Amino acid sequence: MEVIKKIELKERVCAKGTLYSHKRSKKNIYPRYSLITIENVKTREAAMKYVGNAVELFKPESTKEESIHGIIKAVHGRSGAVRAKFSRNISPVEMGSKVYIKLYKMNEDEI
Repeated sequence: MEVIKKIELKERVCAKGTLYSHKRSKKNIYPRYSLITIENVKTREAAMKYVGNAVELFKPESTKEESIHGIIKAVHGRSGAVRAKFSRNISPVEMGSKVYIKLYKMNEDEI
């Protein structure tokens, strides 16, 4: 019950996003960077407002309350996707998970 309350609180004070891929090129995958789409953000200019903000990946299905913190580093492409770097690499199993973008700026050394 308490996990549900924490999720509801995070939804009110954060923007929601979806983790959809690692940064990649034709032959390489860069697991230290994750690509995120933010709800209601469709342009590069709108996504620029979130660069430098904190990100949290919250996993309620795990037995212990676990979250991974990160920071939005750059905008990726023209459609409003952003590139985030987390405190540890995100596994491919977690692709499609919901993330919460905090509405405050954060330094990289605070992760």
